[in-house]
Amino acid sequence: MTTPIGSAAAELRAYYGCAEVEKHGLNAVPAYDEHGRPTGLVAIDADEFCDWLFDLYSGDE
Repeated sequence: MTTPIGSAAAELRAYYGCAEVEKHGLNAVPAYDEHGRPTGLVAIDADEFCDWLFDLYSGDE
């Protein structure tokens, strides 16, 4: 049996996912589908992530 989309479990996964991403200094928000239901995924700004990734590996040169 699978958990239905838009369930409280999806909201909880997104909450903890955001907390984990924000530990690394990135802003995160829960992701929602086209019907406004939580997906359990996390949305982050792509440019912010690229900058963070560049800074993370810039010392490896």
